[in-house]
Amino acid sequence: MDRLLGQGGEGRVFEVKGQPTIAAKLYASPISAQRQRKIQLMPDLATADLLKVCAWPISPIVNSAKAVVGFTMPLVVLKDARPIHDLTNLKYRLQHYPKADWRFLIYAARNLAAAFATIHRHGQVIGDANPNNIYVARNTTVLIIDTDSFQFNVGREQFLCGVGTTEYTAPELQGVGVGGVALSENHDNFALATYIFQLIVGMGHYPGASVPMPGSPDVADLGEAIRLHHFAWGPRGPALGLRPPPKTPQLDIVPPDMGAMFEQAFGPSARRPSAGDWVQALGRLLAELKACSLNAAHVYYGHRCPWCALEREQRVYFKPVGPGAGSTPSTPTAVHASDSIDTQRILQQIRSVPAPSTPPINPPHLEKPVKRQPLVRLAFALSGVASLVLGFTLFFTGPSWVLGCLGLGVGALLMSRSDGRGDPDVLQKISAIDRQIATLLATYDGGRAQSNFQAVLKELEDIHLRLMDRPKLLTWRQDEARRIYAQHLVERELQRHVLTPGLIPGVGEKRVLLLRQRGIRTALDVDHRIRHVPGIGAKYADELLTWRRALERSVNPVAQLPAPLLEATRRQVDEDLKALTDKLIQGPARLTQAAADAERTYQSTRAELNLLLSQRSELLSQL
Repeated sequence: MDRLLGQGGEGRVFEVKGQPTIAAKLYASPISAQRQRKIQLMPDLATADLLKVCAWPISPIVNSAKAVVGFTMPLVVLKDARPIHDLTNLKYRLQHYPKADWRFLIYAARNLAAAFATIHRHGQVIGDANPNNIYVARNTTVLIIDTDSFQFNVGREQFLCGVGTTEYTAPELQGVGVGGVALSENHDNFALATYIFQLIVGMGHYPGASVPMPGSPDVADLGEAIRLHHFAWGPRGPALGLRPPPKTPQLDIVPPDMGAMFEQAFGPSARRPSAGDWVQALGRLLAELKACSLNAAHVYYGHRCPWCALEREQRVYFKPVGPGAGSTPSTPTAVHASDSIDTQRILQQIRSVPAPSTPPINPPHLEKPVKRQPLVRLAFALSGVASLVLGFTLFFTGPSWVLGCLGLGVGALLMSRSDGRGDPDVLQKISAIDRQIATLLATYDGGRAQSNFQAVLKELEDIHLRLMDRPKLLTWRQDEARRIYAQHLVERELQRHVLTPGLIPGVGEKRVLLLRQRGIRTALDVDHRIRHVPGIGAKYADELLTWRRALERSVNPVAQLPAPLLEATRRQVDEDLKALTDKLIQGPARLTQAAADAERTYQSTRAELNLLLSQRSELLSQL
């Protein structure tokens, strides 16, 4: 053993001399026989995927009495990695991850969910999702340590976790404890959702944290709040008499489907979103992020930047980006750099994908149900007439009226078969098949498959042109940022002017009170709705609107964007180029898939048509 790397309540971790990729954990006190058995079995469960996200045991360490006293594991060095607590806690995040923006936190949350998903896929349950056991690097890579506390089964043997952390323990286990309890992935999913919430919404606050509304009891104990399914950010919050802590983001900073996932995770639902569900949801959120035009440190989802609004309340969640602030956070490996991609070569690959050869399927000639041949019809007719004559004779003059009736019946049946109409059921089936054929041919459109292929090809060629013209994309982004910034300056100026009695002649205290009751306090609030406020009237509404327009005109046009906004615009262009490059890289596969889909649709349509024609031919032969 060599240098001490770290220590905890159970033991200490050392480097292994002469083996730079190996570390060793030695327990501080003897462990139980079952725990020893667990350590002996774990190395056989290791896989390459597990070793990417976990410090998994390689081999047990035994003493002279053959008792397990520790184990070796991979020495995974994560540069500048720190416990996840230093990322979920705002104070420590600003200190240890000063360049982290919201995108960084979402990447970290997604990588954490991916680690949980990998562990669950191997049949393991983490159990104790202690923040001291989860490390996050500067590139958002996640590593989970202390895996010897994981729960798993080997054959009929079950090895429990036995420990837990209150803040990340599911509601049904609060006050019960996890000692001797078999846990499930669903319990882990509560801990995962808690971390994700702390990272991207709560900004360090636990989902059970809240402020009671007037008249509502205060639940000071977090474990009790978890047990009662408290979640002040969700729609159940007001009904529970709860509201989020002040100056924290609202749940609408994430998409509605993700907000519903949080509600499901922390509410009384029996099933919580899985780790895989979170990986997909966080991936969709990353694809929808926008760069703030006013602050280069801000990215957001939706229509307006929530971080700017919170900063106006003197709550800074991300350090500003500017001179002396340092570079942007380390780019996660999931993002591709467009500069190193040969886009011209990819375009050639795209254009070399053959278009689908799906000719139109012409409607087949459908033979009408053939009537019986004349001789057959004549035979039926003559037989029918003879039977009728015989029937009449026997009925009126013959020795038996019963035989006469029988002859009449046989004659009528033969005459009915002489008209050639055939079996009505068969004819009905043929008509049904004819309708199926018509619907099948109306649904299939070979030209549409060609059009879809050409549309994808044109989209990819347009993407290539945009990648080749970065200045144009930068100019467009700057113009858009300048427009938004100018609008921001106008709104800021309008918000400075408070509507007071006498400011507008005739708009005294009474009318100002009416307007304030409807949320109209500043020039920014004056818009077309003011015409519908009772007691204002068209005259004063026009004067108020004229006042607002005059203030708008008083704001000087934006000649140049501030340096932080220019930097934010350049970052947005880089993100645009990365997204476009990703789409271009996927282009050959998309076109190949479009052609394959078209060919598959054509072949399946032909096969179904041939089957229907075969069935129709069989029915025709029955007539």
